Amino acid sequence: MLRKINQIISVNAFLLILATLAIAIDFDKSSITKIYYLLTALTSGTLIFLIGTKLFKKQKQYRHTLTTILIIFLLIHPFGIENLWHIGLITALAVTYKFLPRKPYIPYFNPAALALVLTYFIFQSLNLETPLISWWGASFSGYTSLILILIWLALGITKHRKYPAIFTFLITLFLLSLAHPAVTLNETLFIFKDSTIYFFTAIMLIDPKSSPILKQDQIFFGLIAATAYFFLRTEGINNFELLSILIANLYLFAKNQFMLAKRKQA
Repeated sequence: MLRKINQIISVNAFLLILATLAIAIDFDKSSITKIYYLLTALTSGTLIFLIGTKLFKKQKQYRHTLTTILIIFLLIHPFGIENLWHIGLITALAVTYKFLPRKPYIPYFNPAALALVLTYFIFQSLNLETPLISWWGASFSGYTSLILILIWLALGITKHRKYPAIFTFLITLFLLSLAHPAVTLNETLFIFKDSTIYFFTAIMLIDPKSSPILKQDQIFFGLIAATAYFFLRTEGINNFELLSILIANLYLFAKNQFMLAKRKQA
């Protein structure tokens, strides 16, 4: 238990450093907007956490909720005070999802990815202005964010033991990019020189509760995610990064259902 708590603390410490630098570097008027977005996300997520704890009588660690809040903050582009309610709503949905009962016959998705994708497509279907999911806080100030995230990738996630998923994803995506005639070498190099892909793998893809533990499962999980990521990106699908995570979550659910049915037949 203590080991798991320490892991979450470490993730939150890293995300807080990333968020602080993303706000503070080149500080200007837009930085004030970023602070408002962070405060709105923290307020909304914390409020839902407190309500959920009371209503569902569940003893949940706030640290996990804080991780989700910070991820959402770093993904939604803070482009106007008038759109503060976007991040408030998305954070509330993600934290609410964490409190819903988990059933073996219902897939469990990455909460941040699910809330962001659902909100985007619901708003789009209602002809409302959609939230801009730019991953701005995952890639900023040239190589600053890249160096920070690579340090985290090398040193920060050793206790998670999710390297098979990470490396399978990165290698598969690289090979698919090299093999596809429509993807140029410059495009491939751009993907792997930008810190976004490493934030995606080191923070989003290996979410502890929606990604597998066993090595073999992690390899297939990374393979499915990379394949979905590549082809959705090639087809120009909006939010292909988040959709690829949800597809990998569905694969894990289907695999677990298959194994459960096999055990029952034995």
